[in-house]
Amino acid sequence: IEVRAGSNGALLAAVETGYGSAPFGIALAPAGDAAFVSLYGSGELLRIDVASRTVTGTATLGPTARALAVSGDGSRALVSRFISPATRGELWEVDTASMTMTRTLALPKLGGLAHQDNT
Repeated sequence: IEVRAGSNGALLAAVETGYGSAPFGIALAPAGDAAFVSLYGSGELLRIDVASRTVTGTATLGPTARALAVSGDGSRALVSRFISPATRGELWEVDTASMTMTRTLALPKLGGLAHQDNT
Protein backbone atom coordinates (compact mmCIF):
# COMPACT_ATOMS: atom_id res chain seq x y z
CA ILE A 1 0.00 0.00 0.00
CA GLU A 2 1.48 3.33 -0.99
CA VAL A 3 0.95 6.46 1.09
CA ARG A 4 1.10 9.57 -1.08
CA ALA A 5 1.12 13.32 -0.41
CA GLY A 6 -2.20 14.93 -1.21
CA SER A 7 -0.55 18.07 -2.56
CA ASN A 8 1.67 16.56 -5.25
CA GLY A 9 1.30 12.77 -5.16
CA ALA A 10 4.85 12.22 -3.90
CA LEU A 11 5.45 8.82 -2.31
CA LEU A 12 5.68 9.20 1.47
CA ALA A 13 5.76 5.55 2.55
CA ALA A 14 4.91 2.02 1.53
CA VAL A 15 3.24 -0.52 3.80
CA GLU A 16 4.01 -4.14 2.90
CA THR A 17 1.01 -6.48 2.85
CA GLY A 18 2.61 -9.67 1.59
CA TYR A 19 2.86 -11.38 -1.79
CA GLY A 20 -0.54 -12.24 -3.24
CA SER A 21 -2.47 -10.46 -0.49
CA ALA A 22 -4.34 -8.28 -3.04
CA PRO A 23 -5.41 -5.23 -0.98
CA PHE A 24 -8.94 -4.24 -1.93
CA GLY A 25 -10.85 -2.00 0.49
CA ILE A 26 -9.70 0.75 2.83
CA ALA A 27 -11.58 2.62 5.56
CA LEU A 28 -10.40 5.02 8.24
CA ALA A 29 -11.38 4.88 11.90
CA PRO A 30 -13.56 7.87 12.84
CA ALA A 31 -10.74 9.25 15.03
CA GLY A 32 -8.41 9.18 12.02
CA ASP A 33 -5.71 7.27 13.90
CA ALA A 34 -6.07 3.93 12.12
CA ALA A 35 -6.72 2.67 8.61
CA PHE A 36 -8.25 -0.73 7.94
CA VAL A 37 -7.44 -2.62 4.74
CA SER A 38 -9.13 -5.76 3.44
CA LEU A 39 -6.85 -8.24 1.72
CA TYR A 40 -8.79 -10.16 -0.93
CA GLY A 41 -6.02 -12.65 -1.70
CA SER A 42 -5.08 -13.65 1.85
CA GLY A 43 -8.53 -13.23 3.46
CA GLU A 44 -7.35 -10.85 6.17
CA LEU A 45 -8.09 -7.43 7.61
CA LEU A 46 -5.15 -5.20 8.57
CA ARG A 47 -5.11 -2.32 11.05
CA ILE A 48 -2.48 0.29 10.14
CA ASP A 49 -1.38 3.09 12.46
CA VAL A 50 -1.74 6.26 10.41
CA ALA A 51 1.04 8.17 12.19
CA SER A 52 3.74 5.48 12.06
CA ARG A 53 2.42 3.79 8.88
CA THR A 54 2.94 0.35 10.40
CA VAL A 55 0.66 -2.67 10.69
CA THR A 56 -0.59 -2.90 14.27
CA GLY A 57 -3.06 -5.76 13.94
CA THR A 58 -4.26 -8.54 11.65
CA ALA A 59 -7.51 -10.48 11.68
CA THR A 60 -7.78 -13.72 9.73
CA LEU A 61 -11.24 -13.87 8.16
CA GLY A 62 -11.51 -16.28 5.24
CA PRO A 63 -11.48 -16.28 1.47
CA THR A 64 -12.30 -13.24 -0.67
CA ALA A 65 -12.46 -10.41 1.92
CA ARG A 66 -13.56 -7.34 0.01
CA ALA A 67 -15.56 -4.20 0.91
CA LEU A 68 -15.42 -2.84 4.44
CA ALA A 69 -16.92 -0.26 6.75
CA VAL A 70 -16.02 0.95 10.23
CA SER A 71 -18.70 1.69 12.83
CA GLY A 72 -19.27 5.27 13.97
CA ASP A 73 -17.53 4.66 17.28
CA GLY A 74 -14.66 2.77 15.64
CA SER A 75 -15.17 -0.37 17.70
CA ARG A 76 -16.22 -2.65 14.84
CA ALA A 77 -15.35 -3.28 11.22
CA LEU A 78 -17.66 -5.09 8.83
CA VAL A 79 -16.04 -6.88 5.91
CA SER A 80 -17.96 -8.39 3.01
CA ARG A 81 -17.11 -11.73 1.50
CA PHE A 82 -17.10 -11.46 -2.29
CA ILE A 83 -17.66 -15.16 -3.01
CA SER A 84 -20.02 -16.43 -0.32
CA PRO A 85 -21.67 -19.85 0.06
CA ALA A 86 -24.30 -20.70 -2.56
CA THR A 87 -27.24 -20.16 -0.22
CA ARG A 88 -26.38 -16.78 1.33
CA GLY A 89 -24.12 -13.76 1.39
CA GLU A 90 -21.76 -13.18 4.32
CA LEU A 91 -20.33 -10.29 6.33
CA TRP A 92 -17.65 -10.68 8.95
CA GLU A 93 -17.73 -8.49 12.07
CA VAL A 94 -14.33 -7.68 13.59
CA ASP A 95 -13.56 -6.15 16.99
CA THR A 96 -11.07 -3.43 15.99
CA ALA A 97 -9.34 -3.27 19.40
CA SER A 98 -8.44 -6.97 19.56
CA MET A 99 -8.59 -7.60 15.78
CA THR A 100 -10.65 -10.73 16.29
CA MET A 101 -13.64 -11.83 14.25
CA THR A 102 -16.64 -11.72 16.57
CA ARG A 103 -19.26 -13.20 14.26
CA THR A 104 -20.32 -14.02 10.73
CA LEU A 105 -23.55 -12.39 9.59
CA ALA A 106 -25.57 -14.44 7.10
CA LEU A 107 -27.47 -12.43 4.50
CA PRO A 108 -30.36 -14.25 2.83
CA LYS A 109 -30.31 -14.17 -0.95
CA LEU A 110 -33.04 -12.02 -2.43
CA GLY A 111 -35.69 -14.25 -3.96
CA GLY A 112 -34.71 -17.32 -1.96
CA LEU A 113 -33.93 -20.47 -3.94
CA ALA A 114 -34.71 -18.73 -7.25
CA HIS A 115 -31.37 -16.91 -6.96
CA GLN A 116 -29.32 -19.69 -5.41
CA ASP A 117 -26.00 -20.30 -7.10
CA ASN A 118 -25.96 -23.91 -8.25
CA THR A 119 -22.30 -24.06 -9.24
